[in-house]
Amino acid sequence: VGIWMWGEAIQIISPSGEQLAVVLIDTQGAFDSQSTYKQCTTIFALSTIVSSLQIYNVVDAIQEDALQNLTLFVKYGQLAMEHMKQFGTPFQSLCYCVRDFKAPEEYPFGKEGGRQYMEHVLTTHPGQADELRLTRDQISTSFSNLLCYLLPYPGMKVAERRSFVGGVKDLRLEFREQVRGMAESLLAPDSLQAKIINGKSVTCKKLMECFKVYVETFASTKIPMAENIVQANAILLINEAIEKAKEAYCSEMDGAWKYRSVVSEKKLERRHYRSEKAAINIYNEFPKMVLNDAKDEENRKRLKEWINFEFERYKRLNAAKKEANHGNTLLLGVGLGVGASSAVAGTALAVAAGVGTAGVAAVPVVVAGLTGAFGYAVTRRSRRRSKSCEDIPLLQRIGGSFRR
Repeated sequence: VGIWMWGEAIQIISPSGEQLAVVLIDTQGAFDSQSTYKQCTTIFALSTIVSSLQIYNVVDAIQEDALQNLTLFVKYGQLAMEHMKQFGTPFQSLCYCVRDFKAPEEYPFGKEGGRQYMEHVLTTHPGQADELRLTRDQISTSFSNLLCYLLPYPGMKVAERRSFVGGVKDLRLEFREQVRGMAESLLAPDSLQAKIINGKSVTCKKLMECFKVYVETFASTKIPMAENIVQANAILLINEAIEKAKEAYCSEMDGAWKYRSVVSEKKLERRHYRSEKAAINIYNEFPKMVLNDAKDEENRKRLKEWINFEFERYKRLNAAKKEANHGNTLLLGVGLGVGASSAVAGTALAVAAGVGTAGVAAVPVVVAGLTGAFGYAVTRRSRRRSKSCEDIPLLQRIGGSFRR
């Protein structure tokens, strides 16, 4: 799939003093003559569901097909509101970036003209076909924020010559100024939105898990469907519920050795029952989207099996400690808990950096001259952690695609 993620997070400080990590993302051109329908739909689906701001690049105007391409997400929005109403609006922000806009006298270039133009495009009227009106209404309810920027013609060297490689000097001055204004507005620290999936901020580590689940889900079908996205989000919720339950069990069991080095078998067993009950309650009460009761019961059964397996390990460690009679040596119960917690935290994916140098040097270059999209992700980092951004809440901004 033609999605590239820059290999290093750019860390910045927000106006509130929070440390943020920015991850750049780019996609290949979509809905053109070079890609299959499945490729286009998959790329568009992945980029939208992992982004807090999707920048959808179009040329000349927002045509009807640019709205119809959002049908998948509109349908998902309907299903999501049925199954996950407690999590609010399914998607966050959508920004149409219109290049080569032809009517600046009616709608001025920039954000304000784009806002007026977007209102015009999404306006419904009695003579409109029901399908067109429904699409417009549902786009407005599926995204929490709709934006539009109108950009002028970038210049002959960009639009008409294959030799253009992203040089800022080749762009028309008016175009550069408008793109700069758009970039400064969208990328301003006080404009950033934390990426939300299933009602929670997403960390870098969690984003990798999301990518893995979404890709595996989409690979199992010929064309991504709204139901696939619902299924993928249901899997993510169940995985998180199980992870939290396991962490709770380990944390509760580790507490048995807080004030002693060896625990009696009866006390250890009582601690186990109490910890197991706490873990199962966390799983049961965790917000989930249960699409199959039998599957939910199977997951609960596997969780109990894992808990029983861990309990046996705790018993062996405690017995070994007692037999060795090392009364002043701390039992490795804490180590077990930490190890178990990290083991269930999820598998990180290695993402190859495929964005060109021009994409790093200047945002205007990427938006103006490359066939594809530009985006970034921002995450919040705890001061008590190391400089790794794996656990930083993610804010994702990602681009759509130019169509030539």
